[in-house]
Amino acid sequence: MDKRGVKSRVQANREKAFMSRVVRWAYERGKVKMNPCQGVKQFKEQAWTEHLHKAIQSAELLLLNAGMSSIYVLHQPSGLRYTRAAFKAQWMKAKKMAKEKYRDMDFQFTCHDLKAKNISDLSGSLNEKQEISGHKNVNQTARYNRKISIVPVVGRLYCNLTVTKSNGETMVK
Repeated sequence: MDKRGVKSRVQANREKAFMSRVVRWAYERGKVKMNPCQGVKQFKEQAWTEHLHKAIQSAELLLLNAGMSSIYVLHQPSGLRYTRAAFKAQWMKAKKMAKEKYRDMDFQFTCHDLKAKNISDLSGSLNEKQEISGHKNVNQTARYNRKISIVPVVGRLYCNLTVTKSNGETMVK
């Protein structure tokens, strides 16, 4: 827990929980004498936030077939999870519909760009953004953090700022 927790507390907690379930299965069948994970404390994780609460409330509005329930935030009407292919198909369909409605807008972005937008909009340090996003290391968070630093103005002269985005595109401001 200590070693894994240095890089990712969330992953350390998930791995400990997984190992505990595996050993509990073995204990219930008499294959081991005890569960060594019992009593090992987990790391404290990010508390329930207003952002998360609103996301879950929005997800609860997704339609389900009568009598169905789902444990997934994003789910099919049957309550089952989306496969990667099904999610991609729905994503492309939504982008196509948006493009038809808003013809003058550019819809050349991915769901990862949405994650990057959310991380970039968060206030706080890169380490705080890492903790909220669940990334294993701060370098991964830095790739998603696309907030442009404000360059101070000297003598009321504006300087051109060249920014290279993660996709290789260069912008001059």
